[in-house]
Amino acid sequence: MDLQAIQEKLREEGFDGWLFFDHHHRDPIAYRVLGLEAGRHVSRRWYYWIPATGEPVKLTHRIEHWMLDALPGRKVVYSGWREQRERLGEILNDQMRIAMQYSPTA
Repeated sequence: MDLQAIQEKLREEGFDGWLFFDHHHRDPIAYRVLGLEAGRHVSRRWYYWIPATGEPVKLTHRIEHWMLDALPGRKVVYSGWREQRERLGEILNDQMRIAMQYSPTA
């Protein structure tokens, strides 16, 4: 993954950042862009926030806290869905333009 190139493109397009998300390998685009191994066992939701400027943030479940260790950035972990929503809200804070993708056939 070329973090600098991604952040430069986000700024050019006027985005505050790009939020990646996966659960049970439903987003092959995220694995390809981030350079993650696609064959890994994933049973919990993870999020990867790349801000247009600054340090990325990894949000992973405590059971699979290692899921995004290969990526740069600060790690945040959660346990239940309430904590997941709280931590995601803290990470995204007041961001207004968030890029995301989806994989309609996955």
